Amino acid sequence: MHSHPDTRYTVGYIFSCQLCFLIMTLDVEFDLGIKKIGDNKWVGNKPLEKPNPLSRGAYGGNIAGQALLVAIKSAPEGFTPHSLHSLFTKAVDDTTPVVWETDEIHNGKSFCSRTVKALQDGTIKYLANVSLTKRNSFNEAKNLYDEWARNHKEGDEDDDPPSSKPFRFFVPYPEWLKNHSPESLEVSDFGCNNAVCKISPEFVSLDLTKDEDQARSSDRRQACYLQWGNDGEVKFTDPAFQFVGLGILSDSIFLTRIARVLRIPHLDHSQRLQYVSLSLDHVIYFHDADFDSTKWMGFAFKATRIANGRVLLEGELYNSDGRQVATVFQEGLVYFNGFEEGAKL
Repeated sequence: MHSHPDTRYTVGYIFSCQLCFLIMTLDVEFDLGIKKIGDNKWVGNKPLEKPNPLSRGAYGGNIAGQALLVAIKSAPEGFTPHSLHSLFTKAVDDTTPVVWETDEIHNGKSFCSRTVKALQDGTIKYLANVSLTKRNSFNEAKNLYDEWARNHKEGDEDDDPPSSKPFRFFVPYPEWLKNHSPESLEVSDFGCNNAVCKISPEFVSLDLTKDEDQARSSDRRQACYLQWGNDGEVKFTDPAFQFVGLGILSDSIFLTRIARVLRIPHLDHSQRLQYVSLSLDHVIYFHDADFDSTKWMGFAFKATRIANGRVLLEGELYNSDGRQVATVFQEGLVYFNGFEEGAKL
């Protein structure tokens, strides 16, 4: 577990078979929470953590997650994010809380938008445009339509449906995850900042995935399971923190696994490799609000382009029912320090 010395825990006990198990619950509503300090101005309850002690600044997933929280709190009640477009402009210091400022760009009946700025010492460290909507649940839309269909009488022209009949399609669920349930896998050390990760054998074995040698580099799709916290660590009552959790998960494994996408044969892909990687921007599209970031979510991603020291990544997040609920894009700087020798392009 990666935790800040000031991390709050709630301690509970479960008695079973005359044994007592100590359960630690992370107080994420405090650790990642914010308080209003002025018109369109908030400050974090505490500093945001680094992904590891050697990192230049705070973990990007925590920054994006808190930015989403600020946007939700600045919007009218009932609005939730459907997109975040953001830039990491400077490293966020992990010793002082972030001050957040928002600009109200648009307020409508179904959509609103905010510009969110993260500041430290008066300097903008992160900048995001967040769009929010009131209608982002497929299940809710389907239930409303089905209820109308059950009560609708043919020929009743005044009985209009609430909307057109809902339908959808999405990127197929990853084969690696179809073959391995999260219960069958062990927790790996690839996650960070309470973004817990489980990987299948195919994720780390080049021998089990030799078919990738014949595939374009840009088509090699990796997949794993992600969950916010482990074994019930993360608890919250404010539903806005579901979006904080997804923001945290969305940045947890992208840049650290590019060597696996390149199928570099002399590296041990089961280990966390140390090379220079730095997020430049981060984009999330929330297609559906029907997800629980504290349950195992499927995550699949690929590198669509590498050139000039920059890599462009595209990923899909699936809820525990296997439905795609978010798409993530990120560009980052990557310097392999010679690791790339032998890469299969």
